[in-house]
Order: sequence, then structure tokens, then C-alpha cells
Amino acid sequence: MKTLLSVILLFITVALKAEIQVPEDCINKTYPCLVRADQMLEFQQAHLRVTLTPKSIIKITKENSDSQLNFELLTGRMSVKEVETPKWAISVNSVMLEVPYAMVKRDQDELDILNLSKFTKVRYSINIQNNNVPVRVRSYFLSKSEFVDFTRHYFAETKSFKNFLTEIQPQWIAEFKSQNESQTKALMRSVASEEKAAEDRVRQEQERERQIKKVKDEFFFRTFNR
Repeated sequence: MKTLLSVILLFITVALKAEIQVPEDCINKTYPCLVRADQMLEFQQAHLRVTLTPKSIIKITKENSDSQLNFELLTGRMSVKEVETPKWAISVNSVMLEVPYAMVKRDQDELDILNLSKFTKVRYSINIQNNNVPVRVRSYFLSKSEFVDFTRHYFAETKSFKNFLTEIQPQWIAEFKSQNESQTKALMRSVASEEKAAEDRVRQEQERERQIKKVKDEFFFRTFNR
């Protein structure tokens, strides 16, 4: 009985090792590579620095003759940041990343990707019935409080997080002003468009009233001049 139990435990251990590999066993060596972070985990993958928050799981694969590196975030949070000249195209859950620094969160069927160049967060819906292909739901610029709340989870130490905020604050302010200017211009265009539409409606109504008056005048003219 003890022998049978030992065999079963050994089988389970081997199976788990095959399913969840530690970074030094697979990163930059074999693909696909499944990585689970029991605590804050940071490692370099190709030209990227990858950070996983505790209890996060990712699968790393390569495609297109080693020209594309894919990360599939199964649960939790991860960030990817370019630290060298890009070597491959990068995707996260089939979404191509075209920014040097991004933070990603997966919560069941929802995937959030924060672009740290534009400070916009894009939400995707992931549906098994759609072969787990993310469908873009919405995108919006993060306010300062929203930005702080989202990014704080990606740092193990408060000091590191404060340094990150200090470094990135000028970029956020510049983008915030740019977003406000863009929204103001869009609003002005919308107001101008609405004003023009209102003027067009007034002209159309005036023309309709003129046509009605003309018909009435012709009707009365024919009636009283028979």
C-alpha cells in the first residue's frame, strides 16, 4: 500500500513539474514554457524584462520561425518592458504589443492592457466560444488616481513604486494635456457641427414654410379667380 501511494505521489509530482516549469528550467531554452509566480517574479525574456505578480501564470510560445514571441496570461498580472533592441514581435493573449512598456491584467474573461506611452487602458473580452481570441470592448485614458491604483500592484517595494511614479509623471502630465486639447478640439468640432446642423434645420423649415405658403396662395388665387 505504501509503495502504491509512493508511486502515485511520484506521478503527481512529475506531472506538476511537467505542467508548471520554473523559469530557470525553460526560459530562453524550451517552448512552450509555463511559468507560475508564487511571489513577485522578475526575469529577462529575449529583449524584455518580464514581471509577474504573485499567483500569476503565463505560457510563453514562439511562432513564425522564431520571429514572434507570445505570452498568454492565464491569470493574474504581468508587465513587459523593452530593455534591449527588439528582437521579435511580441503579443500578449494574441494582442500585438507595439509599445515598449505595458502592464497587463487578466481576470477570468476580461483582459486589460495598459499602454505606458499613451496611458490608455484597453479592455478585451475573452470568450472560449470565440477560441479565446480577445475582442476589444473599450479604451480610455486613465486619470491620475486610476493610474496609481492600477500600476501599484506591479511593484514589490513602495520605494520602487514611488520612483516609477516620479519618473513617469512628466510623461503622464504631457499626455494628459494632449488628451485635453484633443478632447477640447473634438468638442469644438462637435459644437460647430451641431450649430451648422441647427442652422440647416432652420433654413429647411423656412423653405418648407415658404413652399406651403406658395401652395396656399396659388390655391386661393385659383379659387377666387374662376
